[in-house]
Amino acid sequence: MVQEEPAIAVDTMTTAIAENTSIPEETVTPPAESKPLVVDKKKEKQPAKTQAKQTSQPAKPAQTTSQPAPQETKPVIKITPGETTSSAKAGTIFFIGTKDNPKNQNPKNPTKFTLNKETTITRIVTDHYNDGDGDAAGGTITLKDKGGSVIGQWKARPSANKSGVANAKWISDMNVTVQPGTYYIHDSNPSTWSKNALGIGFVEVIGIEK
Repeated sequence: MVQEEPAIAVDTMTTAIAENTSIPEETVTPPAESKPLVVDKKKEKQPAKTQAKQTSQPAKPAQTTSQPAPQETKPVIKITPGETTSSAKAGTIFFIGTKDNPKNQNPKNPTKFTLNKETTITRIVTDHYNDGDGDAAGGTITLKDKGGSVIGQWKARPSANKSGVANAKWISDMNVTVQPGTYYIHDSNPSTWSKNALGIGFVEVIGIEK
């Protein structure tokens, strides 16, 4: 008869626990040592070239050039010879000969005109067409009042008329102020002075009424 060897009891639970509870050691890596940030001073002082190109330069302030103050422009007054420096313009105040033929000369009737206001006479023009020959000699033009007193006598210079006839006009310039009334004009050469159908000499009186 064979004798059986005694069975060995194995505590499997303890063995399992011992196997499961064995925790493997973890390898702990120490943190990397942080080194202080070193800034390259050369790079810090010298900005990048691309940045310099992109940065817009500040606009230059506008140059303020002190200019002299504009001079005050004075109004231009067109002065007809004999006209005063008043801003009023001289105009025709009496005229004979617009529609008449200037081929007749030597007026026999007095050439007179009447003023209703105080007037400054600046020019008197008589006509010396003289059949187209004019009168280059020139002469004088005299202004008298109703009583025959001489207001003034002025030299008359010959000039061409609007049609271009030389010496067909005699022009006297003056600057005389007269009161309302009737005045007479005398020409020093009536033989070439044009007249109308009534025998009155051609004349234009220019002035400024007050």
